[in-house]
Amino acid sequence: MESIVAKFYENLEKENSLGKIINQNSSIISLRTALKGHISEIFNGHIDEEFMKKRYKLAFVHAKVGLEPVYECFPRLTQCLFLNCTTDSV
Repeated sequence: MESIVAKFYENLEKENSLGKIINQNSSIISLRTALKGHISEIFNGHIDEEFMKKRYKLAFVHAKVGLEPVYECFPRLTQCLFLNCTTDSV
């Protein structure tokens, strides 16, 4: 999972506007930790009210700090997962 998260943030850091949002509101270290937890929760197969509340809260925070939908993480995360799986299997 570490390589997936590293690649995800490596790609995000290429976007200057994202770097500004991150530096003003958080840190890469704390965001990496949060993403690891988020990925684990997504793949554990347990989706309940608490799971949905966390996703709603995350969406609210993203909107509050000005993270536009163009930066939605799912397509980027999917790409990182795919690249990691294909690289590891070679």
